[in-house]
Amino acid sequence: MQWQYRFPPTPAETHLRALAANNFVVGVAFGLILRVRLLLVAPLKPDAPLLWLVSGVVQGIAVAAVLSLAAIVIFRGRSADVGRGVLVSISLILTAIAIVLSEAVAYFGHVLHSDNLHLGLHPRMMSGSLEGGAAERMAVIFVCYVMAILLANWRASHAASTWVTIPRLLMIVGAGIISTMVMPYIHLSETTRSPAVQLLELVRENRRSEQLHGRITVPRPTFPLVSIRELMPPLHRQFVDDRYPLAYVPPKRSPTAPRLAATMKPNVVIILMESLRTREVGAYGSRIAGMTPNFDALAKKGILIDDAYSTGGYTPEGELGAWYGLLASPYEIVIRNRPDAVISGLPDMLEACGYNLLWAHPGDQTLYLSSRFYEHRGFHVTDGASFGTDEPRTNWGYSDKALARHTIHLLDRAREPFAAMELTISNHHPYQLPSDASPFPLRLPVTQEELEQLSRNKWFGQRYTPMLRTIHYTDEALGDFFRMAERTAWFKRTIFVIVGDHGSPVPTVDYISSDHELLELRHEVAMLIYSPMLKGGYRISGPASQADIEPTIAGLLRINEPRAGVGVDLLDPIDRDQDRPVISWTPESHTVTVHTRAFAYHAVVEALGSNPVEFSREVLIDRHTDPDGMNNLAGERPEEREKLRRMAKVYVELYPYLIAAGRSGVPPASSPPPHVLARMQ
Repeated sequence: MQWQYRFPPTPAETHLRALAANNFVVGVAFGLILRVRLLLVAPLKPDAPLLWLVSGVVQGIAVAAVLSLAAIVIFRGRSADVGRGVLVSISLILTAIAIVLSEAVAYFGHVLHSDNLHLGLHPRMMSGSLEGGAAERMAVIFVCYVMAILLANWRASHAASTWVTIPRLLMIVGAGIISTMVMPYIHLSETTRSPAVQLLELVRENRRSEQLHGRITVPRPTFPLVSIRELMPPLHRQFVDDRYPLAYVPPKRSPTAPRLAATMKPNVVIILMESLRTREVGAYGSRIAGMTPNFDALAKKGILIDDAYSTGGYTPEGELGAWYGLLASPYEIVIRNRPDAVISGLPDMLEACGYNLLWAHPGDQTLYLSSRFYEHRGFHVTDGASFGTDEPRTNWGYSDKALARHTIHLLDRAREPFAAMELTISNHHPYQLPSDASPFPLRLPVTQEELEQLSRNKWFGQRYTPMLRTIHYTDEALGDFFRMAERTAWFKRTIFVIVGDHGSPVPTVDYISSDHELLELRHEVAMLIYSPMLKGGYRISGPASQADIEPTIAGLLRINEPRAGVGVDLLDPIDRDQDRPVISWTPESHTVTVHTRAFAYHAVVEALGSNPVEFSREVLIDRHTDPDGMNNLAGERPEEREKLRRMAKVYVELYPYLIAAGRSGVPPASSPPPHVLARMQ
């Protein structure tokens, strides 16, 4: 107080301090509002919500005090008026960022990392996502904050004194730092961080500019390259070359595996369905009747794959899994960032056999720059540019029914044999229903009282119900596709694979009760193999992955050339009946998941880009006794945890490096004879 008396503030400095005081209160209040909203609408709740809330508010108070302190110290005296403008500007920027990031947490359940932002900032991603009330909601919150700041500034300009002093702000900052240091571990603490802290974390990762320009640096692994074989089935793998550790000679197929005539070259059509997860599919036991009648009818005649997972969280990662048997790279979206990546898979095998390659998408492929990747590999690319402007569409592109018509027309004109991929898009957040949808009386499996209770959760009303309608719509389009296909000459000699590109974090009627369940929803996908040439009507148990599609199709087509990958031939009992790991990568939370028949292991990767890799928040779940993931066995089953932890580390360190170095496929034909032939014991 003596210091204040000896150096009394000028009127301009008093106004600056008064604004700092008012800005402090407004910022903390709005931070509290955003955090309370997250508690109400985010798909995953913290285990200790009150402690979670207190932690975030304490951090917000400390950051507000630091901001006020910096403004007062830097702009004392004649620069105080400038300081007021700077303080208001920084507060507005931080609040805008906080609103946007909280919206991301409300959807994904996790904060975003810097490598997610290149897609989030893409015009197509922004225009496609800002519907369903999201843009209006964020705008209203921001306008309210601006009005509060303007009022705070007006009050400050008339203030004669204020409680804000440098010593008091220093005390608040110190108390905030001490509180943060002594705070115990809090589940989902990253989702309650101050926006300033989140920005510092994004800057520390320092990878967004690299991602935008395709200059991803993947560090050398600490494991030997051949360690990647620990992710492959333990038997029946005759490896080709240690320099290409995923390459192997396929095993002889079991006599009981289905076969096609040796002289046949059947067509292959992969239908990659946007966000088609098993929870809403009738063939998988959905509680909601009548959601997917067309998929269900095909499942009765086809081969349904249970317990199937996506390799990653983006559509292109599902494409790479299906075409090339590749897992997702934690560092990048390969199709976007490495269009000329040296990889080998089903397209190369089929093209060598005289197949015509096609890729059809109803939207703007510039989001992932897919044409650069596919045209480089001999594909005929069709996207939304070839659709008529009068076709029904949503923010993300033309409707799935329009896509079905265009794809059938494309295949009718294609030279056989062909291998094609069709990507649906209508079942994408924010779940807009196209104008060509048929009326669907949605009946939820709950009583009216339960429905009213569920509807109080705004998330349920804003996301789940619209998603159910777009799922039913995309199933309608699937039915249209097959009704048109059945009338074509090529239908009876075609193998169809229908698979989800990834799941979604939208809660079900039963809500989400654990981190494990959120990750299951994010990656579980429907998968079906159907062909008039194959006997169907049965199910195959998993766990399985999109990376199994490539070896399965190659096995059906009797392609015995060396191939690469961690997948198995799902139709061959000798190959599939092995307990091998199935790997998934969650980009939003930097989480690696390892599924085996008995367990599910999840771990968050700390400081991606530093090898050896370090994990946090490890979770081990007994999949049979605890399907909801309520009991973490990481401390009780150390041997199992260590085994799956090693697999996860091998994946995170080695797999991205093999792709970036061009070593994920088979050796080029010009290579010298293999120097190693080994069989995994």
